[in-house]
Amino acid sequence: MASEEFVLHFQPIFEIATGRMVGVESLIRWNHPTRGMVWPGEFIPTAEASDLILDIGRWVLERSCAQAKEWHDRWPALSDLEISINVSGRQLEQPDFVDQVTEIVRTSGIDPTTVILEVTETTLLQNTADAIAKLEALRALGVGVAIDDFGTGYSSLSYLQRFPATAIKLGAGERDRVDGPGPPADGHRRGRRGAVPDGPAAEASLQPGPGLLPRAAGSGRGPGAAAGGTGQLPPLAAVRVE
Repeated sequence: MASEEFVLHFQPIFEIATGRMVGVESLIRWNHPTRGMVWPGEFIPTAEASDLILDIGRWVLERSCAQAKEWHDRWPALSDLEISINVSGRQLEQPDFVDQVTEIVRTSGIDPTTVILEVTETTLLQNTADAIAKLEALRALGVGVAIDDFGTGYSSLSYLQRFPATAIKLGAGERDRVDGPGPPADGHRRGRRGAVPDGPAAEASLQPGPGLLPRAAGSGRGPGAAAGGTGQLPPLAAVRVE
């Protein structure tokens, strides 16, 4: 953290029906001085084994909210652009996690309804009662909650009703059970915000394709290239938060 080698890239999220960009997902990278850009899968597990993940997680929350607020202020037409931020299990376990999010939202000045916190299904199942209480507090603040990698644990869609989530990201196996066989995708986010494919394959794509359109939902969303755009927010292609 002290060497300031972490950076944020942003993956645009599009509404498939209209092609309109409706949000971005904040993705951390390690800009290593000799190895170049390192993906989180190579350093996050190590960070999660220590308290470093707490510092990283707070940094991501602060920088993501500040950047989104800057976009909202600079382009009023995009004042409802959502920012999705991944939250680790260690972060959610902290007794003051809701207070931290509240402080960051207040300090940044961002509209809390444009902030989406993504938490994995397995994280929620580790301490369900505590997780539900914190998610309910976040929802009361106005912050959205997405359940990531749903279907990779042992819960069911009916069990999902216990959590105050605004969206879910289905793992490939669960997506096929809901939709039936179809074109491969890493996952989908479903809920009031529609569906979003998830994973490295999604990040590599530039435009959402017809194969990503969910058949069981009335609306859908798809990803664009990380740190890139399609012209609706041209400066996004050049944005990288150091």
